[in-house]
Amino acid sequence: MIDLWNFDDIRPYNDSEVPGVISRLLDEPRLYEMMAWIYRDLSEDDVREMLSDIKTVNDFQTTISGPAFKVITQMTTSGLTFTNMNRIEHGQAYLFLSNHRDIVLDSALLNVSLMEKDYPTTQIAIGNNLLANPLIHDLVRLNRNFIVYRDFPPRELLMQSQRLSNYIRKTLVDENTSIWIAHKEGRSKDGDDRTATGLLKMLSLSSDKNVEQSLKELRIVPMAVSYEYDPCDLFKVNELLAKKQNGVYEKSENEDYKSMMKGITGHK
Repeated sequence: MIDLWNFDDIRPYNDSEVPGVISRLLDEPRLYEMMAWIYRDLSEDDVREMLSDIKTVNDFQTTISGPAFKVITQMTTSGLTFTNMNRIEHGQAYLFLSNHRDIVLDSALLNVSLMEKDYPTTQIAIGNNLLANPLIHDLVRLNRNFIVYRDFPPRELLMQSQRLSNYIRKTLVDENTSIWIAHKEGRSKDGDDRTATGLLKMLSLSSDKNVEQSLKELRIVPMAVSYEYDPCDLFKVNELLAKKQNGVYEKSENEDYKSMMKGITGHK
């Protein structure tokens, strides 16, 4: 029987778990490769010392992930604009319902913009299909990501959707913590940005009110992100071309990892 209020396997890491996560990260060679792309002047010893000082989730975001994404925007863009932020109230949680172009950058750019204006960062929904790599699994949960499982059998899917809906409502309403979530499964590859009906139904499962009232309680803020050049253009073109020519596309074993790294670093 599924416990609809047990979120331990989907929630972000909490502060008490941070030391163990940092210990694992220090033993992960790929972490130093990733940091070398972003902080090119830091030695491995510098990175190790920086990580060793991390004690809380907030430490990680203010010391590592927040500054890292600021560096990335400086390295890969000529500028970043965020409009209508003056309509976001301090101390109020929102559900940022966003179109989806890049695995990491969509939510990261929102959170960098929020941090620069002294707003709290959001929790971030991420699909479990992206977390096969243990390094990525630890990094995203340390960076306030929660997991959306997509591979349950049909009989279990409704119960898991109920649990996810409970988690989202609890985070927004009870804990007053904002959330970023894509408005449909997967990144849009053809510019079709209609919100999935199933997502809205999932969000309303955690309330006994009608759908309109249930969704209104979540304080949904529609969000649109736009890039001059798509961060994952090569991956998307290959997929669309394969489907057109062969009718099917088979994703390579490390493609999600490579796609995430390209989005983060701008590397091909």
